[in-house]
Amino acid sequence: MLLSGAVFHGRTELDSSRFDGGLSLQGARFGGEWRAPNATVGAFVDLSTQAPPRQVGELAVLGRATVKTAGGSGWRLRPEQPTADQNLGQPIAEPHGRQ
Repeated sequence: MLLSGAVFHGRTELDSSRFDGGLSLQGARFGGEWRAPNATVGAFVDLSTQAPPRQVGELAVLGRATVKTAGGSGWRLRPEQPTADQNLGQPIAEPHGRQ
């Protein structure tokens, strides 16, 4: 989801949101609280902007997602390995010997 340059007035709620393709908030501005408990990002996340002063939860960055932040931006991120259902579109390998 590309939200570059967006302005968020008030609280931004992303509880349990999944951004499998990625999320860009480059140059975005926040006027209130940022809520992202249980939110995940897959392919990329661009947080090249100052983080909101009040953040609830951490944005989980799955697998090998590309992360871009502004130096000292203050974003709360958590690296996490993806589970099978978070890799939509990816084949799930069968154990050796099973057909």
